[in-house]
Amino acid sequence: MKSLSNISMVEKLSSQHQTHHFKCGKNSLDLFIRKYALIKQRADSSQTYVVHRGGMVIGYYSLSFSSVRREDAPPTIQAEMPGNYPIPVMLFARFAVHREFQGQGLGEALLRDAFLRTIGASEIGGLAAILVDAIDEKVVAYYTRCGFIECPVGDRKLMISMKDVRANLLESVQKLSEEPRKEYAAGVLLFSY
Repeated sequence: MKSLSNISMVEKLSSQHQTHHFKCGKNSLDLFIRKYALIKQRADSSQTYVVHRGGMVIGYYSLSFSSVRREDAPPTIQAEMPGNYPIPVMLFARFAVHREFQGQGLGEALLRDAFLRTIGASEIGGLAAILVDAIDEKVVAYYTRCGFIECPVGDRKLMISMKDVRANLLESVQKLSEEPRKEYAAGVLLFSY
């Protein structure tokens, strides 16, 4: 496990970032950041945000606007939406941390950053929830701990309402203000306290 010292703030992916070395333990996520993330960003089909050390990407996530049929959302989200309309969501499309930096809070910090950006987007265009399609059962458990709930539509699809996203962030900020200063990613990346 490598130290998180000297890591960047979260930035939008650019051609200046080095992605060729990225290895998180899931080939599809490694391939995405190495080969497809910048192409998709230039095509305006998704936006990717990264954390790096010395230009080398050590964590990332991608966002894309989407919608789901009302019946495909969890009942708690359906209840908040008018009938017969698709539910606008932010797709948390890809999310990974380099294996040498896992287990230090970097994933939590990236998820918080995605929450903040999605709140901003929801204020501009309206979003009801964030949707994820977890890559495996271990990741389902992670998202569940973060407040996501399973969708009735299929395996490993989960959502969190924007109301719950806001509550999650508020709770996170309160926890950080109660703890002594720590050198871990969640504090360094987002809150700089």
